[in-house]
Amino acid sequence: MSEETNQEPTAEEILAYKNNMLKFYKDQIPFLESQKKYETLKADIEEAKYRQLENRVKYIQLQLSVQEKQEEDGKSESDK
Repeated sequence: MSEETNQEPTAEEILAYKNNMLKFYKDQIPFLESQKKYETLKADIEEAKYRQLENRVKYIQLQLSVQEKQEEDGKSESDK
């Protein structure tokens, strides 16, 4: 084994590593903000689609209940 792999990093090397990591994270912020905006818009669209579908289902259920009521009323009138 070489001595380099067994050496502990110096304070300067640790500081340089931290600075590099900090720069990397700061450089990523614009991309992450764009991704957040994209994901938020995508979620909003999916939610709107869900609400639209839910409203269609409620409308169809309402139509069916009205139709069933009319059929029941028609049967009771014919029974008289």
